[in-house]
Amino acid sequence: MKNEPRKRALYLAIVRSQFEHCSPVWSPSGSTSLDDIESIQRRAVRWILAEPHRDYSFEPLYHSKLQELDLLPMKYHLAYNDITLLYKIINKLVPIVLPPYIRPITDTERTRLRNTRKGISWLVIHREERTNILKNSFFHRSIHTWNNLPCEIKALALVPFQIELRKFFWNEITQIYETESDESFLSSDSDN
Repeated sequence: MKNEPRKRALYLAIVRSQFEHCSPVWSPSGSTSLDDIESIQRRAVRWILAEPHRDYSFEPLYHSKLQELDLLPMKYHLAYNDITLLYKIINKLVPIVLPPYIRPITDTERTRLRNTRKGISWLVIHREERTNILKNSFFHRSIHTWNNLPCEIKALALVPFQIELRKFFWNEITQIYETESDESFLSSDSDN
């Protein structure tokens, strides 16, 4: 038990940092690549928790262990890196600008009925740029997630934004598994 924080820190420093390096550039789009990366994290979780023979193929169990260790699943962690970079681009915290084919829209432009905080809340890709060739590029894959974030999160400063973004992803993961367990419960009820 005493070694868990040390092992977690070691995993983050030596292994996961390799996957995080420039992940917005190379982030995999296929489920096979993501599964390969996630399998490394599964082994790391077994090692951190000193459970070498434990099978984490049951997703809710695996995700509860990840939550216990405060590690997002790799799919969400890579999305977290993407959205954090997009936040920095939008708020001019890095010397990267939005490409000309992306149009920022404020809340007041989108819905004139609501009086919300000023700032870029929505991003839209010009129709002629919506091609399958670019669909896995950084901006294309990040915009959908950005647009689904609550406006209150997007309006925060960087550190609170990152904290709330993690909470948002954990909520999403929890809802997925609650829905799946409800569906499996309903299907087992209908079998009887």
